[in-house]
Amino acid sequence: MSLTDLTQVTTETVLQLQGATYTVGSETPMVDRIDASANILECHGTVIPTTTTPGYAKNCEFRKTDAAGGTSGLYTNIGTTLSCNFQTVDTAAGAPIPLSTGKIFEGVANVATEKTLGATFTGASDTTSSVSGGTPTGTNSAPVFTGSASVLNLASPVFSGTGQSSAGQVITTTDNQTMTLNQCAGMWFVSATHGPYLIASNTAVTGAQAVLTIIGTAPTTDAGAYKIVANLPVGTVSAPTFTGSALAGHTHTVTPTGTVTPTYT
Repeated sequence: MSLTDLTQVTTETVLQLQGATYTVGSETPMVDRIDASANILECHGTVIPTTTTPGYAKNCEFRKTDAAGGTSGLYTNIGTTLSCNFQTVDTAAGAPIPLSTGKIFEGVANVATEKTLGATFTGASDTTSSVSGGTPTGTNSAPVFTGSASVLNLASPVFSGTGQSSAGQVITTTDNQTMTLNQCAGMWFVSATHGPYLIASNTAVTGAQAVLTIIGTAPTTDAGAYKIVANLPVGTVSAPTFTGSALAGHTHTVTPTGTVTPTYT
């Protein structure tokens, strides 16, 4: 029939399709139209046709009558008449379109978004390297102290208190102190009338009388103030100086092994 042959054209003001129950395999959708081969062209209902069911024409339309608001509820058969596959028209997406900005244009029916093109690398990196001159040639000079002999740091004692008793080479403080084992070794015990005495060792105490062992004979018992002080060097220590050749340059070559998967965000 040509466009000018109107003898087979029927004109109706309104065409009303009531639909009829039609059995397709184990399904009974409400059918509105069928083709010349008795394949369904248009149908509706609340249950989407089961994938792989035969009897639905290519591009057959199914209207889901209880679809939620905001969705069309329109599905189309993208499969074949022998094995249907109904997909919603709302999410029928086209191929992404690359843009000159480095992004892509992607979307579904009535909705389109611009996304950033990226990639995800999956695999391992095989690394080969070439290194030369990895060890510098030279020496570091030892630090040098320049100054005068050390003095006792009486102005900032490590410990101080009042009263001590002595027996042999042992000094026991009258008051309580807190110190770790041998914390005072190498320090000096000084009081207003005795000392200094070089401390060889001490016991660990927490809130108790300190017990100090000195080199030589301990002083007599004294109720006066005492200090435990360290040496105070007067001078400076020089920084080490490196003498020798500089570290030569080196290069690395990395060859990744794996696959790159494009991503859109």
